[in-house]
Amino acid sequence: MEATHLHIRHPLPSRLVPHPASHPDSWTTQLRWLAGAAVSGFAVPFLGSSVLGLQHDLYLGIYFVTVLGVFSAYAYATGLDLGATVRRQWKLGVVLGIVVGAMLAPVLAAIGALVALMKDCSIEVEKAYLGAYKQGLRALIPDSSPPRVAAGH
Repeated sequence: MEATHLHIRHPLPSRLVPHPASHPDSWTTQLRWLAGAAVSGFAVPFLGSSVLGLQHDLYLGIYFVTVLGVFSAYAYATGLDLGATVRRQWKLGVVLGIVVGAMLAPVLAAIGALVALMKDCSIEVEKAYLGAYKQGLRALIPDSSPPRVAAGH
């Protein structure tokens, strides 16, 4: 028997037909994903560092996996074509990255200097590291000066 595509109207909504708001390109879908990412972006650092007090590297690993998982779920659920997305605006992304990086670098350096001043830090760590680095280089590079001969032999 062949289907005639005849449909009888009824007042009950169909669960099989997606609502316009559930379309991947709709604003409500995008806002839901944004809200979910914001909640997970806050919850993981809060729970990992403040509540559980995890070791820093472990916490960052969990955070990285969470961000990667949320992004992968978003790309899959919305049917995002990553190749087309990257190719579409890559020049603008590079320019904005350079501009924002140039603006943030001095700010972050100033914040680091202020924190060092407020905590009364010294640069002994850097001096010790540089000394060890120079000793390592001296061990790798042979001395070019002539060998010294002891007097009296």
